[in-house]
This record gives sequence, structure tokens and C-alpha cells, in this order.
Amino acid sequence: MNELAPGKFVWKRYPAQINLEIVRVYLSDAKKQSKGAYLTGSGTNGWRITRRGLEFARRRIGELQGEGAPQSVARQRDGRWRSRERKRLLASDAYARFRTGGASAVSRQDAERFFRVDEYVTGPARETKVARILEAFGDDPRLGKVVRAVAILLEGAMSDG
Repeated sequence: MNELAPGKFVWKRYPAQINLEIVRVYLSDAKKQSKGAYLTGSGTNGWRITRRGLEFARRRIGELQGEGAPQSVARQRDGRWRSRERKRLLASDAYARFRTGGASAVSRQDAERFFRVDEYVTGPARETKVARILEAFGDDPRLGKVVRAVAILLEGAMSDG
């Protein structure tokens, strides 16, 4: 965080040291509806960006200084997961049905299997699973259009009851 916003998260008396309490407060604020609801989670369970947070980040990425945001250690470790998950998504019924018949050919069950959610995965846990796939594959040349459309389909199915 200090690389993205130098000096914003440091101790006043010790400017070379990151003040973790300031970081925690900003992260906690980013969970609040009044502040955008960009994150879910906690320091104990880990933080996750929401779909709203991902959209916000994509809109504002151009404002970052330098050659882009540094890669996180977690993102570097994500390589194997991304590879396996991409293969799974490309082999899914939802992907095949979307490619042959468009979004209307994808059932709610197909969409749930695509995102690995069911009626027991609700609220923030459901949103986290969908946001993770959107973040990882929303811009993928083969999967992006399908991932975005199936996410919208799944969201619509949930609001219909």
C-alpha cells in the first residue's frame, strides 16, 4: 500500500514504518455501505474485493502513478489456481451452452455450477466466489464475455427468488 500511496499509511513519528492500525481502519471503512462496500472479510479471515470494488478499481486504474500496481504475493501464488480454474470453466456446461445458444441457453443450475455456488452459499460468501471468478477471468479473451454474462444471469436469478 505504501508503494501506491507513499506516506499515507505510515507513523508520523516513524515515517519509514507502516502503521497497521491505519491500514486496518481503511480496510474496515471500505467494507461499509456508506464508503462504497468495496471489500468483505476481516483481518482474521482475510480481505476480499467485492464486485463493486472490482468495478471501482477498474475505473480508477489509470490514476495510478508509475507503470502499474505491484503484483501481490497472493496473485503470484494464484497461477496454478487460475490455470486449473480456467480449464474447468472452459469445460463447463455453462460455457458450452453460452457459446452455442447465448445467455438464454444457460440455466440457473449451469450458472451456479460455473461459479461453484448453490442455495447454501449466500450473502457475502456467494458474492466473494462470483467476484473472484470475475476478477480472474472477466477480461480473458475466451472466457470474459461468458463470465460477465453468466454473473449477470446468476444475479438476476437470485433477485427473482
